[in-house]
Amino acid sequence: MKMSDAPDLAEINKIVQDAQSGAAAVNRKITNAYHRLSEAARLELQAGQNLDWCGFAKWSSFTVGFDLNPQLTGLRIDEIANLILQSLPPEWEQIRPVVTQLLKQAVNVEDGLVVKALRAGNAVIFREMGSIFVHLLERFAERRVPDAKSDKDFAQEVVDQVLSGPPRHLRPPIDRTLLGTPDEGSLVDAIVFYLRAAREPDHRAELMLAGNMLFSVYEQQRADRLITIGLCAPVRSRLIAVLNDLPGPDVPPLEVLLAGREADDSANGAVPKELMRQIIDPIDDSVISVLTETALVIQVADARVRLGHPELLTPQVIPTLPEVAQVMNAQASSAAPNWIDLRYRLSFIAKYFAAFQQNPEATREPQFSA
Repeated sequence: MKMSDAPDLAEINKIVQDAQSGAAAVNRKITNAYHRLSEAARLELQAGQNLDWCGFAKWSSFTVGFDLNPQLTGLRIDEIANLILQSLPPEWEQIRPVVTQLLKQAVNVEDGLVVKALRAGNAVIFREMGSIFVHLLERFAERRVPDAKSDKDFAQEVVDQVLSGPPRHLRPPIDRTLLGTPDEGSLVDAIVFYLRAAREPDHRAELMLAGNMLFSVYEQQRADRLITIGLCAPVRSRLIAVLNDLPGPDVPPLEVLLAGREADDSANGAVPKELMRQIIDPIDDSVISVLTETALVIQVADARVRLGHPELLTPQVIPTLPEVAQVMNAQASSAAPNWIDLRYRLSFIAKYFAAFQQNPEATREPQFSA
């Protein structure tokens, strides 16, 4: 991979603009662009077997856009049906068509809101993070020998170039109010770790690990509510009639489906907080906890990494630098497996990155089925 093969800002913006069509092919373009950015970044960093953040992002994008079949968070419907049926007596096999149809209906709730939310999150993060990597790759050479400008000042310039860019293109009912507004400091610090990785070969692996983690801290906070919407819309769609049978004014269905978590004071719109606290959040947590433990995966080459089982991950990159250890330890959490819990998600990602950063299979280009 040559630097010239990496996507530029024009290509990234064109892909994001095309995302308005909702076409599944857009996910393939995002996945391919991430792979090309990753190859260029690894070449520029002389990273060897170490995977950069875009190299991890391509597998997340690949999983979200698995194929054109109805899907739930990247896992095919028939596979989820298998997991459900495995816990039932053999004679229940006859209900497979019913289970599959119910799952398809759940995914297609509110005109495909599940797919819209997950693809919107993928497109928004791609636009921002892809643009950061383009700017970073264009200017890496000037930082190989530090000058009077600090790495942090340089990193802030890169972040400012991206975050002051054109408006994000989203498709209703997904809009910018559903995006988180994380502190951009994690992006700045991530770039600083990457700059150090380029200059400090003896610590390159762990410096890249810290950079990867901080990039994900930002993007996971940014897409947090869209992840909740994508996972919880099927469950919440079944609650709407129940909620509107309760005393008090009816709650608009879309407000229920798009609501944030009760703990987020600014995210719930017209949904009363007592409904979030007493009914919606507990049911969301119960269902998504089971899904996280039994069904949710990310596809990495030929491996399926189970999102509810961090105990299966063995770290290959172990921090020795105090500043790297601090970054990774900051994500440690005792939260139970639940993919809509940001604390759990970041804790899992920290373990996943440490386990797969030097996995040679992870550097492959994802291959979509025809």
